[in-house]
Amino acid sequence: GAVGWGMSRRTAELVTGARQFADGDFSYRILSETDDEVGTAARVMNAMAERIDEATADLERQVAERTEALARSEARFRDFANAAADWFWECDAEHRFTYLSPAVAKHLGAPIEELIGRSRLDFVRSWSRDDAVETHCDAIDRREPFRNFEYAIIRDDGALRWTRSSGQPLFDLDGRFIGYRGTGADVTSIREAESERARTEAQLRAVIENSPIAITIKDVNGRFLRVNDAFAQQFGLRIDEIEGQFANAIFAPKVAAMMAENDAIILSTGAPDQLEYDLLTPAGRRTLLITRFPVLGAGNEVLSLAAIAND
Repeated sequence: GAVGWGMSRRTAELVTGARQFADGDFSYRILSETDDEVGTAARVMNAMAERIDEATADLERQVAERTEALARSEARFRDFANAAADWFWECDAEHRFTYLSPAVAKHLGAPIEELIGRSRLDFVRSWSRDDAVETHCDAIDRREPFRNFEYAIIRDDGALRWTRSSGQPLFDLDGRFIGYRGTGADVTSIREAESERARTEAQLRAVIENSPIAITIKDVNGRFLRVNDAFAQQFGLRIDEIEGQFANAIFAPKVAAMMAENDAIILSTGAPDQLEYDLLTPAGRRTLLITRFPVLGAGNEVLSLAAIAND
């Protein structure tokens, strides 16, 4: 009677505890911890449940801390993305944009909502058609990373903008390609400055090459950077025999010494001056009026030395 009933009750409690544990409730405790086999089993199960309960609580605490850290990291990334002049982008395996940070909207002149879902390669190909673009697209098809690729776009308002983009291919844990992630920058001002510099250099080169007056430009060490044909002809030389050389390598010692002395004066004073010089050339003795002046940088440092010689 009573002993059998007690055993049945403790066994029922053990079964109830097992069911609670199976359902994931490790806070449940079996009350029947007697000195018999049922009690021993109850103590073992309670100890296991306590350890699992503690481990679960610790895991939940770690998950909460990491979730909070991830939320802070995402907020920090959003702040950087919103404040940056450059932008971040992501695309899927079909190269369709899945994320664009705010700065790209100003660059492309279109809301981000209109850009999400559109193919990045369609953008590149539709606005720029040259060998560099096709080479870039081929590299993308091979899932290769790229860095500082530049291409031009024409916005809907007709404005020409230059983009510099870098990207890294993304793969899942099974090695399947899932897209690209990268950065972009508006380099229009850099490109415009480079174009302006190229135009200025072309104009300067045209003036120097076509001038009937002898013109030279040397670095601060006295090496000829650029001369025109009028100067070379005075000495019966070709331009390519002079450019890149020092005076003492191509001219008579007296002429080379005169040039070095004049260069030293300009470097020390930083001011232009004029002098007359009698020079014996293959065409005979010539009297030259030489105007010398330094070419100064933004900080008034001497970048090069220029001279103009009138016969």
